[in-house]
Amino acid sequence: MSKEQFNEKYFKEHGHGSSYSEEYWRGSLQILKWFEHRFKIISYEISKAKVVIDLGCGLAHSYRVIRTMNPHAFIIAIDISDAALRRAKELYGNDYMLQFIVGDACNIPLRSNQVDVIVSIELYEHLENPLRMLREVYRVLRGKGTTLIVTPNARSLSAIIRKDKWIELRDDTHVSLTTPEQLRKNLIKVGFNNINCFTHGFPFLNIIGRILNKLIKAPLGLGAEIICTAEK
Repeated sequence: MSKEQFNEKYFKEHGHGSSYSEEYWRGSLQILKWFEHRFKIISYEISKAKVVIDLGCGLAHSYRVIRTMNPHAFIIAIDISDAALRRAKELYGNDYMLQFIVGDACNIPLRSNQVDVIVSIELYEHLENPLRMLREVYRVLRGKGTTLIVTPNARSLSAIIRKDKWIELRDDTHVSLTTPEQLRKNLIKVGFNNINCFTHGFPFLNIIGRILNKLIKAPLGLGAEIICTAEK
């Protein structure tokens, strides 16, 4: 993954071909609802957190949702892209409890055991060594700290049907597309506990998956994206 790939053009065309491709740059209500829906799963943890990191924040739209859930948290938005953070500052830079850091997710520029919650939304798939990122997340979290990871599902129904025309393959920076099982294994390898991974995007398939889990003890997980929470 090259830092130069994530320029202004990349973020203006972010999600090209999806329902929100024209909304991302300006941070529309549709985008905020997208983040809100995913953050609900850890809304309690966010509401109690003193420090929250948005790792690989992009344009930092998640900031508005985090701030709604917790008006007092200190939020750190980290991204490798100068262009993304310039735009993020234009949108949200008037909050003194929000800090922007240009940094590598695989080498987080913070001391160990400093953070209560780390969210990582659509970052995992961009990393050549996502396991290293998970180790850094574990290092920086305080004891009992929580992480939320959202990434495309390489075993989604769309991926199975469309094969090499799957929308996630249109982005050349997607170098680590994964499955729920592999993500879970990596979280366990790093040391995380209380891991909850599920897929989202086809609700009826999620229901079928839960039924099959009880019958054959194997996850189905055909939803478009993986949503995973874990505790240090």
